[in-house]
Amino acid sequence: MEMTSKIENNIFTIKLLESLHLHNAQDFKYFFNARVEKSFDIIIDLSSVHYIDEIGIACLFYCHEVAFMHDSKLFIHKPMGEVKKIMQIMNCYESFEIIDHKNLNVFYDDQENVLGEKAKYNSLKVA
Repeated sequence: MEMTSKIENNIFTIKLLESLHLHNAQDFKYFFNARVEKSFDIIIDLSSVHYIDEIGIACLFYCHEVAFMHDSKLFIHKPMGEVKKIMQIMNCYESFEIIDHKNLNVFYDDQENVLGEKAKYNSLKVA
């Protein structure tokens, strides 16, 4: 299984370079477990992944649970093509934070803006 990883500014990024499926999911779990740190943001970059099966999806859910147990937040970066379709069909977009950029400050700012707009809307609605 080909992948790269780096830790920078308390962000652990793993970039998968091919596929995530039955035959390599266990290796990915071992790799993930050996490197996950407490209170880190974790990005699994799927932008170069061309194939994922149900075992690969289950592996992502496993990583989500492990991250949660380490008080970390897991992000999935840019699933593309068939991988994106499979993740949509399996309702992964409701379970994971899917991002299209690796700058988490932008993500957090966007979330605050969205929540701020909802709060403004709700206060206008109540008034």
